Amino acid sequence: MVSERKRREAAYKDSVAAVLAYINGEDADLYNLLDEAAKADALGASYRLTFLAAKSVEELAAAIDETPSEILNRLIQETHR
Repeated sequence: MVSERKRREAAYKDSVAAVLAYINGEDADLYNLLDEAAKADALGASYRLTFLAAKSVEELAAAIDETPSEILNRLIQETHR
């Protein structure tokens, strides 16, 4: 039986792999990863992907000397163009 910790670690790695598949335009891999994650634990998958997005925005903000809110507001504005 897989321990809960190992299951969470594997799920996190799968979430990172899903983000990488998206960035690389690997739609089939992305679909498969997200499909499996949603079947196993939809809420957990949503949380992990939100966490990864938030960490990415925080890192970007620190690198370009802006706040995470400034970056997200710019993304919202670009979406509504």
